Amino acid sequence: MVWEIINRGEQWLGGDLIQHIYNNRNTDFKTQTNFNLNQLHHYQDLKDIDAACTRIARAIVEKEKIIIVGDYDSDGATSTALMMLALELFGSYNHSYVVPNRFEFNYGLSPELIQTMLDDKPSLIITVDNGISSLEGVDFANKHHIDVIITDHHLAPSSLPDALAIVNPNQPDDLFPSKALAGVGVAFYVMLALRQHLYEKKIIRDLPNMSQFLDLVALGTIADLVPMDYNNRILVFNGLKRIKSDPRVGVQQLIEQSKCDLAYLTSEDIGYQIAPKLNAAGRLKDISVGIQCLLSQDKSQAFSLVSQLCQLNSERKNLDQHMIKEAEQLLQNNTHHEPAIVLYQPDWHQGVIGILASKLKEKMYQPVFIFARTNDNELKGSGRSISGINLKEVLSMIHEKDASIMNGFGGHAMAAGLSIPIENIERFKQALFREISSYSSDLFKKTYASDGALFDADLSIQNALAIEANGPWGQTFEEPLFHGHFKIVDQTLIGGKHLKLNLRHFRGTRKIPAIIFNIDPDVWSEYETIEAIYRLKINRFRKQHLFQLQIIDAKKVTENLCIQ
Repeated sequence: MVWEIINRGEQWLGGDLIQHIYNNRNTDFKTQTNFNLNQLHHYQDLKDIDAACTRIARAIVEKEKIIIVGDYDSDGATSTALMMLALELFGSYNHSYVVPNRFEFNYGLSPELIQTMLDDKPSLIITVDNGISSLEGVDFANKHHIDVIITDHHLAPSSLPDALAIVNPNQPDDLFPSKALAGVGVAFYVMLALRQHLYEKKIIRDLPNMSQFLDLVALGTIADLVPMDYNNRILVFNGLKRIKSDPRVGVQQLIEQSKCDLAYLTSEDIGYQIAPKLNAAGRLKDISVGIQCLLSQDKSQAFSLVSQLCQLNSERKNLDQHMIKEAEQLLQNNTHHEPAIVLYQPDWHQGVIGILASKLKEKMYQPVFIFARTNDNELKGSGRSISGINLKEVLSMIHEKDASIMNGFGGHAMAAGLSIPIENIERFKQALFREISSYSSDLFKKTYASDGALFDADLSIQNALAIEANGPWGQTFEEPLFHGHFKIVDQTLIGGKHLKLNLRHFRGTRKIPAIIFNIDPDVWSEYETIEAIYRLKINRFRKQHLFQLQIIDAKKVTENLCIQ
């Protein structure tokens, strides 16, 4: 694939690298590296927060039955666990949770899901990481005299549910400064406000330390790939600190069985090693396994639960590999150059279509929708987009022009989900192509935003450590990328798809270790000189801390660069 480099900011001329990186992100280094919790935005600006706290407090005092309705991903699991633990801390002993199994129910708070709860006689339902689109579910609950409080972070539809309270920074007229909270972040803020409300009403005698839940906030925030704005960086920084100093039993087992180093745990470890194991439960079976793991206080039980998660993740990887091969074959057979990719196979697993969509989006750099069959009459789709194309807006436009194509849809700018009648796949495809065709062709050129072409002397373990220490990095506050030209000194293929290299900077003489993952060995055997997009990393292995470049992308360079 052809790609281009754009400079994120000013040209790198040497000096303070971290200051340069922060300047490139229009971020003040002095003020926005203060991760003290007192820098967090206050909950008072969240719309409906007072109504939500008043109703939950009444339910606790009157010992009403409360049911938390979660979602089946890592954000939903951490949100559910956090609210379960916090309510118990505040004196509630009549609360439980329900998460819709993706293979039995529609997403979110549906009438069918509520029907299964009626025997428990709940008087209050609290959603976490879902609910903003659950108009029918809330109406059904209201008819059965069940109050509903929605806590969510997803973009709001044009019509909102008739809930008692909606706490969502992304709803209309909400004044909360950050729109980047994950579902678990919203749940944390609601519990933070509830703590103060209970204390002021003398329902609790003291103020419990809420930082004990920041590990869950960090896990869910990183896993959900929400923008890492300053407020989220404060939450994640303190959450990682909490995990390193006092990990809860289930989290420690996740770290150990993922073979991560607790002392040096990073957001990258959570995103690539830990979160996929939690997500695997919701993708293939039931996210309750992951929630039980987060709630467990018994080491033996937690070990068993994490072992189940690891096994499910292995099964998920096998499904990934099978589906990606089929998808690539379908793309090879398709000679049309459409503005988006829409694929469906009858045997594809609905729990894995989001992963496949992400991988194809990265490979092809186009919006992608992957569909799987949910029953004889309906398909469930998962979409991923490229920068500049808002999938939620695209789906809204399709629905506005023809409401009969989709049964339902929702999501964010970069990721969305939908369901359609099985016979509508071609209609959806053509409608999607029409909408995507209206966007500028410039958006379909893959670009890398580089923090500069570093000098040979800048490629050091000291700079790698400094970058690691000045995170957390994430969406919209990306870990620094750099670019440059290198001579390949030698290379070794590992596992048939990864490559360890020794490089030489085009103005240097020393060997620089590097690694690149998931390469095409036939192509790389022809490379001698490359232009590389890379990160400065620490390879921690058997108590050794070694510097290396992580090559993100590279292309062959043919011109003479005067390599020494």
